[in-house]
Amino acid sequence: MTQRQRIIAAVAGGMAAIFLLALLIASLVGDDADEELVADATTTTSSTVVDESTTTSSLELPTTTAAPATTTTAGAPTTTAAPRPALDGRGAVLRTPTSPIRRTVQQGGGCSQFATPGWTAECVGIRSNWYLVIESKPAAGGATARRAYTYRQETGETWIAAAEARDDDGSRFTEISFRGEDIGGDAAQEAVFGFRRTGSTRVLALDVVQFPGNVVVHRESPDGSARVSPGQLDLWEAAGTQYDHLTVRFVDKAWRIVASTKVNKSAIPPSHF
Repeated sequence: MTQRQRIIAAVAGGMAAIFLLALLIASLVGDDADEELVADATTTTSSTVVDESTTTSSLELPTTTAAPATTTTAGAPTTTAAPRPALDGRGAVLRTPTSPIRRTVQQGGGCSQFATPGWTAECVGIRSNWYLVIESKPAAGGATARRAYTYRQETGETWIAAAEARDDDGSRFTEISFRGEDIGGDAAQEAVFGFRRTGSTRVLALDVVQFPGNVVVHRESPDGSARVSPGQLDLWEAAGTQYDHLTVRFVDKAWRIVASTKVNKSAIPPSHF
């Protein structure tokens, strides 16, 4: 081999070696890149997994124990019934006499013993020691004078007036009437006086009296009627084109109107007063 051929061969061998070295370096570089890509991919995958886990954990709703439901039962509304209207003796016709009025009454002597001289008396005994008396006599101008009393026995034959009402000229009343009845339902009779007032409205002034002369109920009823029965007083009074029928009883420690209804005049029974 000539000198020139040996130089060419050496150059070719060197170039081949350089080529091989380049291939080797390229191969190594490619492997490192692949490893880095794999590592990067692995890291990315791991990071993604962790993130997904963290995200999933953060989106879960917290577990809570619900407070027991409170059930409110709506009971019937508490209502207080309106109190029934109470009546009393204010405005009564009968009053305590301003001076003592006494009568001497012998047993079996009759009502005339209660009469003021010149007056005619009618009476009714509510109990052995309590009498109701109405006196009357003619007055001027064709009128009739009237008086009403309750008498209690004071001692023996002496009786004293506990309550009185006077119409000595006939200008106040056209009629006075009375009845005894246990309208309170306590086995003790009350005295009930009816005074029909003068005037076009024909007001019935009613006094309920307990022994000996205490007026416990007074009522003024226009064009009024009244009836008494055991445990009850019934009143009818004009109210427009109809009448109010009022039922009065002693309940809840007072005399009260326990019922009120509208009726026509034709439905009203005959009055006791």
